[in-house]
Amino acid sequence: MKRYQVIQFANFGVLVIFILLFGATMSGTAVAQSATATATPSTAPDSFTLIEQDLAGGVINVNTATLYKVYALFKSPLLPIQYQSNV
Repeated sequence: MKRYQVIQFANFGVLVIFILLFGATMSGTAVAQSATATATPSTAPDSFTLIEQDLAGGVINVNTATLYKVYALFKSPLLPIQYQSNV
């Protein structure tokens, strides 16, 4: 394999691992959020909702939205302030 092919394959492997981890975490988060939302309704939207709203409005693209969701998932300080939520 050429060097470029190895790097491309490694990037693909990282992407697959990310999707598997993100998908598994999101399925558990959705269940926990729906149970919490039923018990205590909140008026403030969560980070994922804020990100989805800007994605739907064309403010950010799909790649940026995915990156911001990872930041939100791990409570990273890299998440822009307008997407940070206490919910």
